[in-house]
Amino acid sequence: MRRSVASVCFLITLAGCGDATAPGSPSDTLVAVQTDSLVYHLSPAPGGYTAQAMLSITNAGTQTLYFGRCMPADVAPGYDLRRSGPDSTAPTVVMPVWACVGGVPMGRMAPGTTLTVPIPLGSAESLRANPPITPEQRVGTFRASVTLCRRQDQTCPREDWVPAESAAFRLTYE
Repeated sequence: MRRSVASVCFLITLAGCGDATAPGSPSDTLVAVQTDSLVYHLSPAPGGYTAQAMLSITNAGTQTLYFGRCMPADVAPGYDLRRSGPDSTAPTVVMPVWACVGGVPMGRMAPGTTLTVPIPLGSAESLRANPPITPEQRVGTFRASVTLCRRQDQTCPREDWVPAESAAFRLTYE
């Protein structure tokens, strides 16, 4: 027992001695991604269904982070939605398609900055879809994610990515 307590104390001491401000260290590039709810309800709308989440992205680290923007007026990074949980491999028709222009300078997030972006969760009623869109393809458990960059580099090499993902949320019918 005495030996295991000593080992735990030694490990805690080692963990406390790390350089928390080294570029690229985990505490240097902490990013929190959070939705405003854990459940969203689709409402019938002309031409389909509609719902919206608000996604907050916080730079909780000590380093300025950068993100690609689709359009010059964009103030927040693009995002991705993916299914999560038991239905993670099921097809989905949730999420708009990004249409970006080239040559837009990267956005920046100073430490302590929070950006909020609306996420449309609805889908169009595609009566001519082949195969037809099923009700199950519009609902399920999802996560929103963003990828920021440690450097202001339009190509942002993979080693400089700072990925972050929200908690799972449900999308259901009203």
